[in-house]
Amino acid sequence: MLIELVARGETPDLVLTADTGSEKPATYDYLDIIRRWMEAHGIEFQICRYQPQRFKHWPPYATLIENVLTNATLPSISLGRHSCSLGLRLASVLLACREGRTGRATR
Repeated sequence: MLIELVARGETPDLVLTADTGSEKPATYDYLDIIRRWMEAHGIEFQICRYQPQRFKHWPPYATLIENVLTNATLPSISLGRHSCSLGLRLASVLLACREGRTGRATR
């Protein structure tokens, strides 16, 4: 989709990627590749990561795996759902927006 947008002349101002801290190695390899492509096309690229500010569970967690272990839960995928990383991804992107790291996208 990103490559198609650039081909149409509709280059985005910013691309945010939320990292759960528990991605597969191939995902991190791809990020290195697409980061270079975006730099070559003048697209700002940022990776957002969840940083615990206030926490009610000990120890605090910053990755999806740490979340599952701290809360003694199973990832939602084990129950046939696909939203286990949504909370960390959404929290990361919302934090980036609040911190003003999203340029015109928040205005």
